[in-house]
Amino acid sequence: MKVTVRAVAFLILLSIITASPALAGYPGGGEHASQPSVSGDMFYYSMAAGMTAAAPSPVLEDKLLLATSGISAENPYSSFTVSFTRNSKVSVEAGRFGFEHEPSVAVDPGNPDNIVVAAHHEGLAGLPNAIGVYYSLDGGSTWTGPIVMPLANESDIYHSDPALAATGDGVFYIAYMSIGPREMPGGYFFSASIVVAKSVDGGATWSVINVIDPGYIIDEMSQNGIIVFDVMLDKPYIAAARVGGSDIVAVTYTAIADGYDPAKGVSVTIFRITAVISPDGGSTWIGPSTVAEKVNTSQGFGPGGQFEVLQGSNPAVAPTGEVYVAYYDSLSDGYLEGRAAIMVSSSQDLGQTWSEPEQAAVIDREMEYYSPAGFRMAASMFPSMDVSPDGTIYIAYASATSGDPGDVFLVYRTPDSQLWEEPMRLSAGDGSLQFFPWLDVGEDGRVHVIWGDTMGDPSYMTYHVVYARVDTASGSIEYGQVTDYASLALGVFFIGDYFNVAASQGQVYAVWTDTRMSLRKVGPLIYIGGDTSIFLAKLGERPEPRLEVAPGELEAGRAAIAELRLEDFPSYGVYMLSIEGVTLTSIDTLIFVDEQGRAVQRTILPPLASGSYSLQLVAFSDSSIHAEKEITYTDVVIQAVDTSRQEILNSIQQTAGDTGAALEALQARMEALEEIARQNSQDISEIKGELVNVSTGVSSLSSKLDDVESSIASKIDTAAEDLKTEVRSEGEKTRSTVDSVLGEIKMLIEDRTSGIMDAIDGLKNAVEQRVTEVEGNAETALNRGNIAMGLSVLALLAGLGSVVIAFRKP
Repeated sequence: MKVTVRAVAFLILLSIITASPALAGYPGGGEHASQPSVSGDMFYYSMAAGMTAAAPSPVLEDKLLLATSGISAENPYSSFTVSFTRNSKVSVEAGRFGFEHEPSVAVDPGNPDNIVVAAHHEGLAGLPNAIGVYYSLDGGSTWTGPIVMPLANESDIYHSDPALAATGDGVFYIAYMSIGPREMPGGYFFSASIVVAKSVDGGATWSVINVIDPGYIIDEMSQNGIIVFDVMLDKPYIAAARVGGSDIVAVTYTAIADGYDPAKGVSVTIFRITAVISPDGGSTWIGPSTVAEKVNTSQGFGPGGQFEVLQGSNPAVAPTGEVYVAYYDSLSDGYLEGRAAIMVSSSQDLGQTWSEPEQAAVIDREMEYYSPAGFRMAASMFPSMDVSPDGTIYIAYASATSGDPGDVFLVYRTPDSQLWEEPMRLSAGDGSLQFFPWLDVGEDGRVHVIWGDTMGDPSYMTYHVVYARVDTASGSIEYGQVTDYASLALGVFFIGDYFNVAASQGQVYAVWTDTRMSLRKVGPLIYIGGDTSIFLAKLGERPEPRLEVAPGELEAGRAAIAELRLEDFPSYGVYMLSIEGVTLTSIDTLIFVDEQGRAVQRTILPPLASGSYSLQLVAFSDSSIHAEKEITYTDVVIQAVDTSRQEILNSIQQTAGDTGAALEALQARMEALEEIARQNSQDISEIKGELVNVSTGVSSLSSKLDDVESSIASKIDTAAEDLKTEVRSEGEKTRSTVDSVLGEIKMLIEDRTSGIMDAIDGLKNAVEQRVTEVEGNAETALNRGNIAMGLSVLALLAGLGSVVIAFRKP
């Protein structure tokens, strides 16, 4: 199979990434660990060593060729009726590596123009991975940031897992991990504290309001006689709501502890879903309290169903102040080993007590840890939850099915029911991969869901972001395509563990990890870095890309330099040039669009035979066509004949028009002459007879003009077509041959126009003679001025009758 430009480019990229120590993973594995880990962002040597989840597919090479051989994904949805704006880049490359991923977004419920976005930034502020926060006060048109969040301890060296929430009046909250080496009973381990910070000025400044350190678990387990090796606090998420004038803030996370129980003689690994809740905007806190816990005492993590994982907790605060927590439970058959469940627990007393967990949905087939493109995607099965104003609980999650590697589902429970509705599949179910679903419920109760979607790409190497607006009351689902440019995930090994969406007052903001910046032009060089960036889109109209090509007509058989002008294209898109489906652009002539969606580029178009062709701009990432323009290749000699023919016909039409106008004026003067004769008691019948003769002559002349025009046009067409035929069959004619043919056409016109001159002269003489006879009458003489004016028109007509045709020789 032919390897295209994109395949070569990303094979180079693959070698760069594999060889780069900076991208090979943090000490112990970190974000880019080569082995799967049940802790979303951290590393456990004992756990990773025993995992049986598959690494990237061994047939990745074949899929690479599929992904880069011009396959264009088709829209698997019946229609996209919801429109999103052109995508805008939020993150800036403030770090050394240019990798930003795992975004979160929150919007002020009372001011949809105040948006805050947080994301990972590798290398920001000198840290391997830092949380950078951006805020906007104008609906995302401009951004300020990144603002680097503080670390919990002086020894901590990086952040992870940002999560945002907003309550109104410019108040925002963020939770994240602060990671570094910590001394534990089993030695020094990389561990994390959970940090909660607050902004009261729309995201401009932040202050830490809580730090949860893992030491409390060590103390607790030691009191129970368990020897603790290490503890990690992982995957925090946050929810907040203003209830009764106060902000209820709920933060949940997974506490993971490894140890040894000497009483039982077994190793112990604990997964505990934990919550800390503030009833007053962070001034005081309740907890940490245990929402759910699983103590594993098995000796290993291989197949056999003896290891259960709890992870990916997600809180929500109901309008009544009740707090819900949803989480992923791998069940007893083990992590990624078969079935799993989405569990939910609730608290009526701000986390002091929790209900027995209930099963909201069953995942009959768990997703793979890695996608076929190589990025981590198992966190797609973690739930995203929110509560509507009427108290309905909504949860979105992903699950593999018999026909799809990943589908997106929505499950919900109304406040007057104790039962969860049957999960509804939101994604297409066409064999595509859907991942990282996230939802938010608007003030009107409608549910806004986004997810990553390979949209029919059989290689699963490219993805878009798809949106669904669900109204469970009416049963309606509307879809929209959030992204205006596909992300090519090949060689991009980490895009985070989630995308994010937030809604406020009818507006919806979606954020995701985008790969279009992985290929860039820096001066004269093409940069291939596998970069990831945070992009945003909101509800609104998206302009159609416009392409202009100059010149639009080219000489057949010769290469030509053309200027391409692009307007309203996706920001930072990269394009290849194609004519009738054949790609022309090489790696050094790719077209790079700027932030405003514009580009101007001169390029060489190939020599083609005469005819019309469709020139297309196709996206580098997935070969989809974003704009088309028709260009024409024309033989130079044929073009010259067509030009001369048109000029001749234009002259004939203008002359005929002028002659017709003069004849109409003559008719009017003849009617005036008849009136004069009547008034002066002349021999009316005699004058009328003359006038009839003149009128007949005018009609005859008009008819002759029509015949002459038709005859000339016909002969010009015949001569031009004969000449074209000779040119096509014998090659380019000499200049003398072309001049000869055009000269014959000119002689033809001159012969025909001499007949017109004779007819006009005869008519002129007849009218002048009759007018002279009438002039003897005194009263007629008074109108001589009018008659003279008519004769002047006839003179003008005679001058026009010469029909001197000016034409340009080729």
